[in-house]
Amino acid sequence: MQQQSEFAKRAAHIGQGIHSTSQNLLKLAQLAKRTGKFDDPAVEIANLSRVIKEDIQALNVALVDLQNISAASRAANKQSSSHSHTVVDSLRLRLKDTTKEFQNVLQVRKENLEKNKARQQQFSSAPERSTFNPARPGMLLSVLSLV
Repeated sequence: MQQQSEFAKRAAHIGQGIHSTSQNLLKLAQLAKRTGKFDDPAVEIANLSRVIKEDIQALNVALVDLQNISAASRAANKQSSSHSHTVVDSLRLRLKDTTKEFQNVLQVRKENLEKNKARQQQFSSAPERSTFNPARPGMLLSVLSLV
């Protein structure tokens, strides 16, 4: 019975961790969708990405531990063992979906950065406008002689 209690506590903790990570992921998605060059929250995105990555790694480790507890309690009744297996699979699926969403958000961020870079190159590599008119070459000389 004590193993079931420990299993339930750990499963609840993992579920809360997945929810918390999903909330951080929503914040990251909002930040990643920003496309403005001057209000780019790069530092905040990097910090939040690091936190989410660490959370996902810790949740994976906790899920392996939970699976080990579940395997150790297989000697218990069949219904309890089946329930534990279902809980582990459900948590694993939720974490997998969260990880996939994290990858999608990072891909959106990467695409936005590439678009911003292309836009910047487009405008920075545009030919400079000058007052020199090739049809009137003497104009530049007359302007220079005034100086």
